Amino acid sequence: MALPDRKDLMAREIAHAAGRYIVINSNKQSLITVTRADISPDFAQALIYVSVLPEEQEKPALDFLKRSRGDFRNWILDEMRFNRVPTFDFAIDIGEKNRLKVQNL
Repeated sequence: MALPDRKDLMAREIAHAAGRYIVINSNKQSLITVTRADISPDFAQALIYVSVLPEEQEKPALDFLKRSRGDFRNWILDEMRFNRVPTFDFAIDIGEKNRLKVQNL
């Protein structure tokens, strides 16, 4: 089994940190779950994928996350010791959404 590379480790750390940030800062109107994070090859950008329940709350939850990108980046700077902290964006994890639909069939 191959060891995870630096990019994979950083993506996992960012995903876990995003989950903690959301728990602390969300308004609890919906359940926002971080499913994964992807980092660009140059470590300059990270995309954090989330799922939201109930589904009707996806837009307000995504709006909250997008408004909070700067605060999240500052929080990461305080919480983690990365040489280079990427800029962040959030997106709904469509793959997870489809998996749940198939599971419920």
